[in-house]
Amino acid sequence: MRWKTTVLLALILLALGTFYYVYEIRLAPGREKAEREKGRLWILETSDVEEVILKRREDTIHLRQDGDGWQLRAPVKARGEKTAIQDVVSNLVIARADREIDPNPSRLDAFGLDHPAVEVTLRVKGKPEPLGLLLGGKSPAGNWIYAKTADRPGVLALSGLILRDVTKPVAAFRDRTILAFDRREVAGLEISHKGQLLAAGLEGNRWTVTRPTPLKADEERITDFLDKLLFSKVKEFVSDAPPALAPYGLDQPARVTVWLGTEKSQVSRQILLGKVDTAKKGVYAARPGEQAVLLLEEEIWKLFPKTAFDLRDKTVVSYERDRVAKLMLESPRGAVTVAREGRQWRITAPEPLRADEDAVSSFLRKLRDLRARAVVVESAEAAGRYLAKPQVRVSLWEQDTLAPRIVLLGRSAERRDGEPMAYAAVAGQGPVVLVEARFLDELARSVTDFRERTPEEVQ
Repeated sequence: MRWKTTVLLALILLALGTFYYVYEIRLAPGREKAEREKGRLWILETSDVEEVILKRREDTIHLRQDGDGWQLRAPVKARGEKTAIQDVVSNLVIARADREIDPNPSRLDAFGLDHPAVEVTLRVKGKPEPLGLLLGGKSPAGNWIYAKTADRPGVLALSGLILRDVTKPVAAFRDRTILAFDRREVAGLEISHKGQLLAAGLEGNRWTVTRPTPLKADEERITDFLDKLLFSKVKEFVSDAPPALAPYGLDQPARVTVWLGTEKSQVSRQILLGKVDTAKKGVYAARPGEQAVLLLEEEIWKLFPKTAFDLRDKTVVSYERDRVAKLMLESPRGAVTVAREGRQWRITAPEPLRADEDAVSSFLRKLRDLRARAVVVESAEAAGRYLAKPQVRVSLWEQDTLAPRIVLLGRSAERRDGEPMAYAAVAGQGPVVLVEARFLDELARSVTDFRERTPEEVQ
């Protein structure tokens, strides 16, 4: 009888395997699809939706798909905020009824559907007739709302989140991008402000001022300004059809042009800047060819290069710290010479001493961080007139160079923003610039400041 038991067990296993295959493998996708579609208002994909119309009591929002993005067609014509719109479309597409409240209501006013809060219309690819949805009053608890589709009579209960999505202000559906461009394609920057034209271009990976005169550019200032334009968002949509532009300073605006691509296929992106609104902490702006007045962050105006000085490099002396072989400092605190011996620094004058590595590094960083606050005279000859008797004189020798670069600093009677200034220049080079007077004291160091101290002296 054992063979009969074996055959029976085999048949049972075969039946179980067949059941598992049919139920879990062949029929599972259908069950999963049915579960996903259970209670859904419509069976479609987000990509199928081409237009969305939200007719609300106070306005009507009309959104239309345009390539990979969206356009706002009403109540104003503007670029749509892609992420925000796609979120709304997605939530509408996957919306599902919690339950049916009344399959055949005699009166819609009991549910707030005779004058709905929002009438949603979706135009879908491949369907001649649009899909419609009425959203009415909230339930007594307020966690869901009454709703009705255009093709069915029943009143449904939907999540209240749907109403929140479709009643967002118009501004939530507008693209808040200031200028859309690829940072990697930027080739130049052009500024028009108060009758003067400023320009800078990229040469390799370096920025150079090209107008009004060729100069080394302030790369950090230009980069910060471009990044602010690229990554900041419109703070406020002030007016879509202002009666006049003068109140916003946009009748005679400053113009920013970002050039993209190569000379043969260059394109530009532009933004116009007007008055600063201190109360709102922003600057008014507009895009050429558009009527809308925008409010941008005030920081954009602070970074906006208003003069040629703003665009130019403000470094007084540039050098590679690792290539400095020797420095000589002359100041009211005496004269001291420090030279590199292998990897170590040593004081060579006024007497041979071991140097404090951190003290030398700190001095070199301070010198490298010296920045011009204003240009006094461009010519190299002017240094002899303004700095004939400098208070601080620093001579720098770099590896494989015979002659040093000599940085001169001296007192000035001028002030900037209430701060006392000093003159600074590299001997034999222009320009003579103003720097903060505090550097006269901070760069004036003695032999004691540079020497390495013993543990007893440190204590």
